[in-house]
Amino acid sequence: MAQPRFLAVPVLLAVTLGASLAAQEVRLTDGRVLYGTTTKIADGLRITTQDGPVVVDATEIARVRTKSALRAELKRLAAGRQQSAFAQLELARHARRLGLTTDMWRHLDACLETCREDGATRRRLDRFLGSLEHEVLPPKERDGSTAKKVRNLVRRSGLAKRSKQHAIAHVLANLDGANADIRKQARRAGSPQCRMTALRALDIRNEPGNAKFLFRTAILDSSRDVRAQVARLPLAQAYAADGVQYLAPGLHARDNKIATRTAEAFANLGNVSAVPILVNASRAVRKASGSGGSTRGYMAVINQQAYIRDFDVEVAQAAFIADPKIDVLQSGVVLDVTVHAVNTVRYRLKSFRGALERLTGSDPGKVTTEWNSWMASLSLPAEQPRGKQGPTGPKASTAKGRAARAAGKSDSDSDAGKVWVGRHDGSGTAVVGTPVGTTPMPTSGQSPSGGINTGSLGVSSPGQPALPGMGRR
Repeated sequence: MAQPRFLAVPVLLAVTLGASLAAQEVRLTDGRVLYGTTTKIADGLRITTQDGPVVVDATEIARVRTKSALRAELKRLAAGRQQSAFAQLELARHARRLGLTTDMWRHLDACLETCREDGATRRRLDRFLGSLEHEVLPPKERDGSTAKKVRNLVRRSGLAKRSKQHAIAHVLANLDGANADIRKQARRAGSPQCRMTALRALDIRNEPGNAKFLFRTAILDSSRDVRAQVARLPLAQAYAADGVQYLAPGLHARDNKIATRTAEAFANLGNVSAVPILVNASRAVRKASGSGGSTRGYMAVINQQAYIRDFDVEVAQAAFIADPKIDVLQSGVVLDVTVHAVNTVRYRLKSFRGALERLTGSDPGKVTTEWNSWMASLSLPAEQPRGKQGPTGPKASTAKGRAARAAGKSDSDSDAGKVWVGRHDGSGTAVVGTPVGTTPMPTSGQSPSGGINTGSLGVSSPGQPALPGMGRR
């Protein structure tokens, strides 16, 4: 009876090797375990793994398990666990160990649905997503320059599901020296989904200047969904009060699109420090609408016809000479037009009103002259800029900023403990943050947290020409 049992081992191995395309796990006699698509060759198996093909001899194979057997094992594990975010993450880890990539993404999607933005599980999830470079990028695209690698990763996020998009964002965030290339893709990528993946990577990297970039994207991106999502990223929310001061000059831009998108960005940020800025900006808009006649245009459609107006007769000896006098007859239309931007003003005020309603949950009403009294009836908490990252830092244009840099600290450190209240002078020339109980410091479109002037957004205050190059920067 021992002989048939001895013959059963090679027969079973031959049958397993024959079902080559269905095999997923190959366990070798030296303890190694390989996952991938297998192909039978003359003296063994060729296993195509994520890192490339591996050829093993038939005598080195201890056991081969098919994909269905591996999924059955994963299903047994999932049956005894709760449907919590931590459980889904552990199932995704196990699915990756078994080489079940499709099941791994499915459990990661479930984990993202239930996982909070903070907490230990979210940190474990972020670390795991950052380790999935081999799952999101094929071997032939892993080599090359950083710019090429960034471009390939962003491109692959275009049609990916949510978990794979987040994984690509974390892989991008782990690349060394890739911040500038990621910014380029956040502006140039054709798909809104690709741009959003690049923006998530910038949010995770949290390098100096990335907060400003996110705030500018909340205005400049062509997609409404991207503008709304970027304002809800953790970095943008952490510095929302600074972002309001940074973007406030955009409310007075000559370009109506910039002004309305700035109000939309305030509503997306959800920071109540934008309420007094919006109310004061409406007063400046009304003042500009009442001036009228600031823009004039001329057009002339004229037909000119030469004709002989008269003759001058000159008399000489035995001769009379008629000298003709030529003149020009002009006929046509001359138009003198004065432009009154009434519809534009109404459109801006409508966007301001919508932003105020989203920020406070209360409609200020159609009559803009009553917005000040409406704001006075609200209980708005005072917001304090973070003063550490993004649009913060010493002010180069003030003596206080130069002294702070010389002492090795920022302006925000010297003003620690003071409550900052956003204020706008109503003319569109400056937005300042003033510590309570101090004298306002005159600026030129720059916030005390290092905000930008209107030229940084490609917009201008009333009476100033718009700067070129706003575009997609």
